[in-house]
Amino acid sequence: MYPDKIELRDRMVAVSAEPATADIFVGGRKVGTGQFNVAIRTGTCAEVRIEAPAFSAQRREYCNQDNAQPIPFDEMVKLERDEAWDLSLASDQANVNFTVEVAGKRTPDEAWKTISQIITNSFDVLEVTDKETGYVRTGWNVRRFSDKVIRTRVIVKLADSNPLKYTITLASEQADDGRATVKDDELFREWDRILLQYKDLINETQARLR
Repeated sequence: MYPDKIELRDRMVAVSAEPATADIFVGGRKVGTGQFNVAIRTGTCAEVRIEAPAFSAQRREYCNQDNAQPIPFDEMVKLERDEAWDLSLASDQANVNFTVEVAGKRTPDEAWKTISQIITNSFDVLEVTDKETGYVRTGWNVRRFSDKVIRTRVIVKLADSNPLKYTITLASEQADDGRATVKDDELFREWDRILLQYKDLINETQARLR
């Protein structure tokens, strides 16, 4: 008798990325840079994500299952330039509390007026403003791109009355889904970049309060 026929049903796809510096993730874990052979066991799917700084990330899913689309032997994934990257800059001011000490000659009313002027030049909606406690929180300003949403807000708190100090936080977050709404908090994460239109906000506040 002949031995039972053995059928190799696992599959593999050679994923290549452009640019070659792009990182390749499988199931959320980084597995390579530029190129990686992704194995797909019988009856399973593999989720592949390719990303690189200054480029929009792309996702692929390969399924080794009945009625699924055939798995290619190889695939070249070309990343497109990230428009949000080109309209922003890396900043150590994103999502960090900055303390600004007000110059001694300025009264609390003068300082509050200056802060309010700077903020309302960039933000139309103030969700909370309390002059007595020295607290301001703007609404989110939203900028939409094809593959992501960037939201930005400012929070100001009175840090000390003597000497007069405020903490200013420029919150910058991104959602990797162009359909996300500003209320989809679970889709957003902190972004270590600031859109160019806000790049001078903290520096201007520091300069005008000194």
